[in-house]
Amino acid sequence: MYHSLIMSRFSALDKVLKEMLESILGKLTLQILEYRFQKISGKQMAESLLTNPGEFCQIMEQVFGESSDFILEILFRDLFKRLNLPDADPRELIFLIRSGKIDKARNILSRLVEVLGVWESGAT
Repeated sequence: MYHSLIMSRFSALDKVLKEMLESILGKLTLQILEYRFQKISGKQMAESLLTNPGEFCQIMEQVFGESSDFILEILFRDLFKRLNLPDADPRELIFLIRSGKIDKARNILSRLVEVLGVWESGAT
């Protein structure tokens, strides 16, 4: 159920992630990041985040080093704000992913995906 749900929202989330990362990092850095995700995982960023959050964070760390958690915090904070999830905590999500508590991290990501579906239909 989780996998089919996330795949139905994949392209919308990928678009939102790219817009936000371009805003945070700039177009060239986003292109470099997209290249690294394809080269390392063979996946788009949204697919990596939703299907393997640990891999997503590892690739971010490979690209940005010690700054990766700071960038992830800004990204998740802005994403939660944009999708109106004020009770979602970006630091908690990063902690859950980094500490291997993937099921708990997926609970947060599932909420994000559900809200994205509502947000998407309201936006069109």
